[in-house]
Amino acid sequence: MNVAALLKSVIDDGVEGAFAELGVWRGGTCIFARKLFDLLSEVHRRVEVFDAFESLPGYKGSSNFLANSQASVKNNFRLADAALDSTYFHQGLFKDSVAAFSRKHSGHIAVLRVDGNFYDSYQDAMYYLYERVPVGGYVIFDDVMSHSAVMRFWNNFQADQGVVEKLIQIDRHSAYFRKTRTVKINMTLMHAPQDANKA
Repeated sequence: MNVAALLKSVIDDGVEGAFAELGVWRGGTCIFARKLFDLLSEVHRRVEVFDAFESLPGYKGSSNFLANSQASVKNNFRLADAALDSTYFHQGLFKDSVAAFSRKHSGHIAVLRVDGNFYDSYQDAMYYLYERVPVGGYVIFDDVMSHSAVMRFWNNFQADQGVVEKLIQIDRHSAYFRKTRTVKINMTLMHAPQDANKA
């Protein structure tokens, strides 16, 4: 319901840009975004699908359960009759895939949803993509209310970058905010790897 409301909001308000999700598991939210865009005649809007598409050791006992392949997610798009046109897949750890995307693409991201569980995952997402979210766009954190490392990242990011927006809680795990002003990210303030990016 939150994703639907925020996508409808950016469409109604004329906020340009894609829907991007970092950490997609089986692809359900991206499929939903693609179908909603198409239903509302927003077929030009991109859906950016970021995931490691492999088992990650940081998830420990849940690693195999949470792992999924890019081919499987694409097949889920087909099963849901969701168009793969204007939908783009980016495989790898966020430190690689998101950084590469940031260098190659200059378009806006109207709604950025991050579901990465780790400090480093959120840091990569926000340092490389936050400037792509225009004023009026939204950022959703899937697990900021229930993962202490993610909340620690958010507190650090706000303090380091001068970000003033306040989180609006969705449920016991998630929260979001609407971007109210432009902030130039100082990349030199990135913290050393905390968890997911440790060798």
